[in-house]
Amino acid sequence: MSKAYPSNLSLVQYQLISDLIPEAKPGGRKREVDMWSVLNAIFYILIEGVRWRSRRRRFSSLADSLHIFSQLAH
Repeated sequence: MSKAYPSNLSLVQYQLISDLIPEAKPGGRKREVDMWSVLNAIFYILIEGVRWRSRRRRFSSLADSLHIFSQLAH
């Protein structure tokens, strides 16, 4: 895990919500992104109030974060 930010999920918090994260779709490639990192990026943006493009580079890519966020929001 990268540098700790106040908005980051702890391991215990991540384990509590990890069952709510949809599995990768069957028949496709294996999921390459770290979902913990994606959630930390989402929470960083929401809590710190910064734009997606201004997020820390340590987090997952913008495209991955936006795509997964849109899937989780539905």
